[in-house]
Amino acid sequence: MNITFLTKENDASLASYRIFVLQFINQLQLEESVHVFQDDKLNEATLSSDVVIFSKNSFELLDAFNDSKKNVKLVGLINPPLDKKYNHVNFVIVGSVLEKIYAQKYYENVFVYELIEDKYNNCELKVHKNSDEIVLGTHGNHVHLHKFKNTLKIINEWKVGKKIKFVNITDDVKKSEQILKSLKLNYEIEHKKWEYKKFEKDLKQIDIGLINFMFSQKNFFNAPRFGKYKSDFNFRFKSKTNLGRAFVFYQLGIPLIHDLNPESFFINYSEEVSLFYHSKKTLLNSLEKLSEPENRNNLSKNANRKFKELYLSKNIAGEFIFFLKNII
Repeated sequence: MNITFLTKENDASLASYRIFVLQFINQLQLEESVHVFQDDKLNEATLSSDVVIFSKNSFELLDAFNDSKKNVKLVGLINPPLDKKYNHVNFVIVGSVLEKIYAQKYYENVFVYELIEDKYNNCELKVHKNSDEIVLGTHGNHVHLHKFKNTLKIINEWKVGKKIKFVNITDDVKKSEQILKSLKLNYEIEHKKWEYKKFEKDLKQIDIGLINFMFSQKNFFNAPRFGKYKSDFNFRFKSKTNLGRAFVFYQLGIPLIHDLNPESFFINYSEEVSLFYHSKKTLLNSLEKLSEPENRNNLSKNANRKFKELYLSKNIAGEFIFFLKNII
């Protein structure tokens, strides 16, 4: 089987290209009877491949491709927008089960490729030790900080008896500073520019990771006829929610405090793996528990073990080839 990935991107600092294309190609090349290619334009070889997969920056070539393709059996898209349907597409590849559920509105065949960086699978886990400073932190696109403002204000109220520092590893330091400039915080915030070669070292400075996927949705259910209780959870989260930002914490031995987004529960079914929060009280309780280095070491080891059990025991490339053969 010949598979061609069609992409105009060549910047390995972009996770969508680094994981969905480069890493996936490396995994597929280990499969017998599979030949994998990468191209940035339509040519004779691409138009004659058994399977052609378009990355999200190449969708504009779809019309020309459909007019010219020859013996192509299957056409796929990586991480397409979920608010529209592309015609003449046989399957799509997405990064989470939540994305799959939504994508099935438009596409019958959806393959989940979890956004796991193989590079960190066998890294040495961080060993947590007692210190007079405790470092909290997160990483990702600067826009995530808009959902973090309330969390950062709550941390102001944590009486841990140590110096608190918050590290934000981000794509844009200036925009991150701008988003948080109005907050009056009694602890230091350090914004670090995300760099591929430094990321492991920078993330391991963090003692407790925080991941926030959801928007607060007050008064979402306010009609009495629904019989809702005042204590009900009201959630809003992106259709493209995935655990990509969380996985690397599991891989490097850093305990996580999650919000209650549904994707997190695939691995965090008990508090032996990660902790959760949805209110000031639950966040402060989780922080207090993880102020002890022994608790951080235990939780992060459990999370790393469960991560490997759930995700690294699978032959994702073999599963994908089986997926393709079933729809040819």
